[in-house]
Amino acid sequence: MERIHAGYTVHHGLLEREELRRSFDAVGENSVSIVTAPTGYGKTTMLRQWSEEAVEWKTVWLTLSDRDQDPVSFLRRFFQTLKEAGVNVTESVEDALVMSYQRRHTVPVTPLMEVLQLMKEPVVLLVDEADHLSHPVLVSWLEQLLLERNHQLKLCLISRAALPLKLHRLKLHGGVKHWSRQDFQFSLEETKQFLLQEGAGLSEEDLERVHHFLEGWPAGVKLSSLYFQHEPEATAASFLQDDTTDVSYYLVEEVVMSQSIDVQKFMIYTARLFPKMNAELCDYVLEREDSYYMIRYLREINAFLHRIPEEHGWYRYHQLMKAAVTSRCSVSEETERAFHYRAFEWYESRDMMGEAVEHLLQGQWWDAAEAYMQKVSLLLLKSGEVETLLRWTKAFPLSYQKNSAPVLLIQAWSAALHHMNRRAREILAAIEASFSDDIETMAEVHVIRIYMAFLDNEPRHSLDRFRQAVEEGIEETSYLQESVVLNFGETCLLRSRLGCRGNLFLTYDIFTQLRWMFTSRQMILLGYGSAMLGEIMYEWNQRHLVNYYVHRGIDLGVRHYHLGVLFPTCWLGVRQALAVNNLEEAYGIVDLLEDTMENSEEVSAHWRDLCACIRIRVAEHSGDDTMLETWYEQKVFVQSYVAAKEFEQITGVRVLLHMGRYREAVEWIGKLLAGAYRERRYASVIELEMLLASARVRLNEPAEASLHFRRALKQGMEYGYTRTILDAAPLEPLLRTLSDQDRAYISPSYIQMLRTAAGIQPEQAVAAQAAGRTADVTEEAMAPPTTVSGQLSYREQQVLFHMAKGLTNKQIADVLQVAVGTVKSYSHHIYDKLGVRNRGEAVKIWFLKE
Repeated sequence: MERIHAGYTVHHGLLEREELRRSFDAVGENSVSIVTAPTGYGKTTMLRQWSEEAVEWKTVWLTLSDRDQDPVSFLRRFFQTLKEAGVNVTESVEDALVMSYQRRHTVPVTPLMEVLQLMKEPVVLLVDEADHLSHPVLVSWLEQLLLERNHQLKLCLISRAALPLKLHRLKLHGGVKHWSRQDFQFSLEETKQFLLQEGAGLSEEDLERVHHFLEGWPAGVKLSSLYFQHEPEATAASFLQDDTTDVSYYLVEEVVMSQSIDVQKFMIYTARLFPKMNAELCDYVLEREDSYYMIRYLREINAFLHRIPEEHGWYRYHQLMKAAVTSRCSVSEETERAFHYRAFEWYESRDMMGEAVEHLLQGQWWDAAEAYMQKVSLLLLKSGEVETLLRWTKAFPLSYQKNSAPVLLIQAWSAALHHMNRRAREILAAIEASFSDDIETMAEVHVIRIYMAFLDNEPRHSLDRFRQAVEEGIEETSYLQESVVLNFGETCLLRSRLGCRGNLFLTYDIFTQLRWMFTSRQMILLGYGSAMLGEIMYEWNQRHLVNYYVHRGIDLGVRHYHLGVLFPTCWLGVRQALAVNNLEEAYGIVDLLEDTMENSEEVSAHWRDLCACIRIRVAEHSGDDTMLETWYEQKVFVQSYVAAKEFEQITGVRVLLHMGRYREAVEWIGKLLAGAYRERRYASVIELEMLLASARVRLNEPAEASLHFRRALKQGMEYGYTRTILDAAPLEPLLRTLSDQDRAYISPSYIQMLRTAAGIQPEQAVAAQAAGRTADVTEEAMAPPTTVSGQLSYREQQVLFHMAKGLTNKQIADVLQVAVGTVKSYSHHIYDKLGVRNRGEAVKIWFLKE
C-alpha cells in the first residue's frame, strides 16, 4: 500500500475550509500556538495553506524526526532554520549553547534571547512532528524560552500527541492558542461536499452513514472517496462492511504498529473486546494493574481513543480504529473467549445486564448466556427492551435455538410484544411440538397465548384461555405474575394492552370474571384487577366503589411492592381526590407513592418520571405556575408518539395549555393523536381530542373546537367514558360550540349524564327555569333510555340500572332485597330481550340506545 504522509491527506485546493484557515491568523498573534490531532486530520496541510497565504508574517518550517530527540542534533537544526529565516545567529552563539549542553547538560536561554531581540521583523516558526521533542533538557529550555515572551519569534508546535510543555503561566496571560481534533474534523456538510466533488455517486442517506462512521476524520473521508472512485457501484453498506479498504491498512500501520509490543497488545485486546472501557474493567479482564496509565498514554498520543463525555472515566475507540484492529489484528479464539467471560463477570457484578449478555454472546458462551437471559428477561420485557431481547436470541446458533425452551420462550415474548404475531405463533407451535411433555414450559406457553390474545384485541379468546389455565391448575409460572404489567409502566391501565385498549364495557366484563377465577390466588393479578375495575367505576362516577378499589389496590401494591399495581392505583386515587377538589388527599397519595419508592433501590428513572408527572398534574389543578414552569423547562420531550412516554407527553401538553402556549400545544397534540388512533387507545384519544378542543376554544376557533369535541363525545359514548372527558377540559364552554347538526350525532342522554356528573344542571332544567318552572335532577335522569325500558319490565330496568353502577349480583340482591338467584334470573331475561351475551354488552346498550 502507498503510504500517505500525515498532514497531506487533503490536498491543497481540494476542499476550501476558509473559516478554519482564517482561525490560524492567531498563530502570528500569540507567543506559542499548539496544534494536536491524530494522524490524518490535515494539520500540516491546513497550516501550509495558511503559511502560503499569510503575507503579513514571515513563516519558516522545521520538521522533526527521531534523530532530533538528541539535544545537539535539535539545536543545530533549530539554529539552521532560524538562519534561513534571516535571524543572525552567529556560529559562536550556536557553539556556546551546544558546548554548554555537552559539558553541563543544560542549555542557557540568555544568549539566544539577545539574538532574538535584534530581529527587525517577526518570524513564525512552525515545528512539525513536534511529538519527537521529548528530551527533558530541550523541553525545559523551550519552556524558558517561551516564558520570556519574545514578541518577534512566534512558535507553532504541530503534534500528534499531547506535548509535555508546562505553560500555565503563559496560558494565564493569554499567550497560548490551542487547536485540537475537534477543530479539524469534517462537518457533515464538508464530508458531503468533498465526496460529491470527488465523484462519489451516493445518496443523501449513504453520505450521512459514511460521515457517521468516519466521525469527520479527514484522511478517512479522502480514502473513502478513493474507494468509491474505484467501486462506482458501491454503497455505504458495502464500504462499511469491506475490511480490506485502505482505511484499515492506514490506521493499523500508522497508529498501532508504531507502538511498543505491550502497547500494541493493549490496543488490540481492548479494541476487539470493548465498545467502551474504563481502567477498572481493563485491569480485571486483562489481569493488569496499569490500565489507567495505559489509557492515559493512548490519550496523550492521540491514538483515536475518545473520552465519553456523559460517562466519567469511560472511553471508546474511534469506530474506524475499532473496525481496523478487528479486521487486521487477530487474537487466539481461546484467549478472546476467556476475556469475554471475565468481562461478563465484571458487568454482572455491577448489574449491567446489557453489557454482560453481549460479552457472553460474543464469546459464544451459549449455556451461560441462556441462563443469564432467562434471569433478566422479565425485567427487560417490563422496561420495553423487546428489540434487545429479540436481537440477543437471534445471536444463538440456529441449532441451539431449536433445542432451547428458554431461548424460544424469550423469542416468543419478544416477537409478540414487537407486533410480530405470525412469528410468535410459529415459535409457540415449535415449542409445543418439541416440549409437549415439559409441564413448566407448556404452562409458560399458555401464558404467552393468553397475553397474545389481548395484544390481538381478542380478549374473549384470552379469557377462555385463562379459564382453561385455571381448570388445569396453572397457578404459578415465571411469567404469569409479571405478564399482567407488561404495559411499559403506563399509569392509566385502561390504555394498556390488558386494559383492552380502554374499551370499558368489554374490560369490565373481562375483569369481573378474572377476579372471580383468581379469588384466592395470584394476588398481583387481583391487585391489577382492582386498579382496572376502580378506573372503570371512576369513569362511571361510582365514587363509593372507587374508594374500595383504591384502598385494596394500594394495599396489595405496597404489600407486594409491585409498582405495576401501585402506580395506576395511586393515580386513580389522585384523580378521585382532584375531582372533588381535595388537594390535601391528592398530595397525600403522591407522598405515599414517593415514600414507598424511596425505600427501594430498584426503581427505574421511568417510574420516577411518572411519579413526578402525577405531582405536576396536582400542581396544575392547584395553579402552582412556578412549579409547572420549572418542571417543563427541565424536561426534554420527544414530541412524537411513544406509548411508554404517553402520560409524560400529555402532562407536558397540559402544562403548555396552562401556560397559554396554545399553538405549540395544538401542534404537539396532533402528533400524539396519530399514534393513539393507530394503537386504538381509546382513553388517550378522548383525552387528547378534549385537550385539542379546549385549545381551539382558547384560540377562538369554535368550528375546529366543535369538531374535536364531537369526536371525543362519540368515542366516549361508544366505549363508556365520563370522567376522562370531564377531567380533560371544562365542559360548558365546549357544549356551547356544538351546533344542532353536531348534536344529531350524540345521544342527548349521554350529554345529560355528563352534565349531571359535572354538577351542571340538565338542559331541560335550564329550559324549565327560563319558563318560570322548577325541575329536579334525580336518579331518574340516569334511568335506561326509553327504547330499553320499552323492552324490559320495571324490575329488569332496576337490575340493569344497578349493573351500570357497577354493583355485583350480591350487592344488587341486597339493594332490591331479593335472592342472588333471582338477580341472576333477571339478568338472563335482560340478556335475552336485548340480544346480548353478558352484562358488559347490556350496560353498553344502557348507555347508548335511545
